[in-house]
Amino acid sequence: ANRIVSASKELAGTDACAATRGCQRHLNGRFGPKAWMGQLTRSTPAVRRNVKRMRFLALVGTAAATIAVGFWAAPASAATISVSGTVSCDGGNAVVGVWIQSSGGGSGFAAWTRLPNRVNVASYSKTLSTALPTNISLHVGCGGTSSSWWGDNWTPNKAIGGSATLNARCSEGPGTAVRCAWPATGASRSYNGFAGGYCTWGAAEKWKQNTGAYPGWNGDAMYWDTNARSAGWTVVSTPRARAVVVMEPGATTSSVGHVAWVNSYRISGSTIYLNITDMNRYSLGVWSTYERVYQPGQMSFIMAP
Repeated sequence: ANRIVSASKELAGTDACAATRGCQRHLNGRFGPKAWMGQLTRSTPAVRRNVKRMRFLALVGTAAATIAVGFWAAPASAATISVSGTVSCDGGNAVVGVWIQSSGGGSGFAAWTRLPNRVNVASYSKTLSTALPTNISLHVGCGGTSSSWWGDNWTPNKAIGGSATLNARCSEGPGTAVRCAWPATGASRSYNGFAGGYCTWGAAEKWKQNTGAYPGWNGDAMYWDTNARSAGWTVVSTPRARAVVVMEPGATTSSVGHVAWVNSYRISGSTIYLNITDMNRYSLGVWSTYERVYQPGQMSFIMAP
């Protein structure tokens, strides 16, 4: 580009009229721009050659500038994604709003619904158009009203490359601060340490599929919540998608409990329906995906990061 500009300036200097604004104004006023160029092309061969060279360099310069702008300033293409999950205000104040902040654009308020009989826990979802990858931060309102939050509690940024389920727990306080945390990451291992075909083996496979590693705890299904907590993972008593549900013997026909992967859940009135995938519901080694009712006090949830 510098060479083209220099060459243009050099060529312009070879013709006094082309390099002088006063002369250009005079010619434009007398003949008009087209007449002025035609006048030049009807002059000496040297001038005509210079005019052709200037025309060529102007075209090359325009093309080079267009390529440069396209290379350096090409905007990232936007994608439509969904961000959803569950948030909680662990101090007990009601959830009053959820804002999704996206570094790639599309930030805004999410639709949210409190869980039955738990005003401090809410599911949320939002469809947004954003450049990918993007950094997401959840802003959770705890206490106050939907239009005036007592506490504006933020999560740290999390990078995502598409639709994602993001769960967070917030310690509360007045004003604005980073007081929310993503689920903790505990011990993992590189192999499935559970007996093949049973519900524990199947749940460990689903955990690996969604997190990239096998869970680092052991034991029968009914002990998974206690053992996972001891291994450094986050365990809660209210439903979460992207989690393993641990069912006590009272919630299943098995004397050692049952575990399954939670794909999603839905709220209908005062009832929460879990959409789960498990193994050995009916037969050893057989997968099943179905809905079942959440039973408070009989179920807990190990949250995947």
